[in-house]
Amino acid sequence: MRGLYDSSRENDMLIRLIEAEGNVSDEEILTALLDGASPTGSPREAARRLLAECSGLWEVCDMPYSKLAPMSGVGEKGARLIKLCGAAVKSINAENSTEGHRRLYTDEEIVDYMRRMFVGLRVERMYMLLLSAQYKILGSVLVAQGDSGGMAVDKKLIIHEIIKYGAANVVLAHNHFAGALPSASDVVTTRALENLLSEMDVSLMDHFVFCENEVKSMRKSGYLKTGEL
Repeated sequence: MRGLYDSSRENDMLIRLIEAEGNVSDEEILTALLDGASPTGSPREAARRLLAECSGLWEVCDMPYSKLAPMSGVGEKGARLIKLCGAAVKSINAENSTEGHRRLYTDEEIVDYMRRMFVGLRVERMYMLLLSAQYKILGSVLVAQGDSGGMAVDKKLIIHEIIKYGAANVVLAHNHFAGALPSASDVVTTRALENLLSEMDVSLMDHFVFCENEVKSMRKSGYLKTGEL
């Protein structure tokens, strides 16, 4: 059985993953993890099969070990690698999101922080980032999920989470699959939420729309009343 690093081809693949700085598909990441992990089955076919069952790499990593290990092309070694990968990412995210010491002051810092929430997704999601009055990270919450037809935003959930975390500032972000330009529905929803939060004396700092490597600020585009950060 070949090891994960036994061939120059495998090393080349791993080098490309390292140097791509995040611009790598979920399929490539899983294929690299599974290459040489199992004596049976194709790693790429196994990666495609896993992603077909899940909405993204995050859900693959959350699959039980007992379900992953028997799969052709995965095996016990592949299952361990997938679970370790998921644990590593969760550890990094936990350190960044719950540290209680990190502050986000600029658009660039917020965009870099929230971009990871949309990596590998095959559905549209909206997240809310909660910050203190001093812009300390309090947490982030999934507040809506849907498809190109739109997302139903639960205002009661948003109010509940803001009160629970004691947030003074909020940033919204969601993803598109056909350009980062806000839709008419995005504008209506965002303005309604801005008015709602204003009544709670909470600032909606911005609403970002992500699409692959593109991102649009609804505040800078003139859709929010809030001034510059």
